Amino acid sequence: MPRVTKRSWTPEDIERLRHFVATGVSLMRSSVALKRSRLSTQQKAREIGCPFPHSRHRPGAVRSDPEHRI
Repeated sequence: MPRVTKRSWTPEDIERLRHFVATGVSLMRSSVALKRSRLSTQQKAREIGCPFPHSRHRPGAVRSDPEHRI
């Protein structure tokens, strides 16, 4: 069974997280780059006041081409 450890957020991690949100990087890519779980990355982004936008509201999430319907 894997060992669960808690890693504190460093100021550098928080700055990278802010940069990822500001530049539109997805939650999944951000969590992989920070080597943290998706949930902890999402929660920290909310705590620092810059939450990830919902995937439906992200630019490029919806195609404007009428032939590509979701």
